[in-house]
This record gives sequence, structure tokens and C-alpha cells, in this order.
Amino acid sequence: MSRWGQFFTVRRLVGSLLRPVGRALVQAGAMWVIVPSVDPGPVRGADPPPSHPERLRPDVPLTEAERALQEQLQDLDRLLPGDQL
Repeated sequence: MSRWGQFFTVRRLVGSLLRPVGRALVQAGAMWVIVPSVDPGPVRGADPPPSHPERLRPDVPLTEAERALQEQLQDLDRLLPGDQL
């Protein structure tokens, strides 16, 4: 066998032995990666922030359509128990 043939044979042997070791190291390192926490978003039932376009004005009364919607939505917690919203 020529010198180049021996070189490629040894290279293939070393590569086939080290490839699984490299994959195992990647998997072991993946266990220690810090996953950032997800922002839960706004708290359910909290008021919108100041100057938000959907913030209610206490000095303006609700319209008839808004009052009808408010009455329909009052039973929502009873109909959907838990945090299904």
C-alpha cells in the first residue's frame, strides 16, 4: 500500500473514532445551555398601561353596545374555568 493510501486509511479510522466523541460532547454541552425565560406578557385582568388607546375614560359613560358587551363578558369566567383565555 502506498504512503498516501496508509494516510487516508489512518485518517478515516481516526475520523470514525472521533466523530461519535464530538457528537457526544455537543449533546453533553447542550444540557448546560441556559435557556432564557419567556416573558409571560401582561397579567390577565390588569388594566392597560397609561395612555394606551384602549384605556377607559372614567368621565365618559359606556354606550349601549358597550354595556351589552360588558354584560355578556361578565359570565366568561364562570363558563371557562381556569386560565383558558
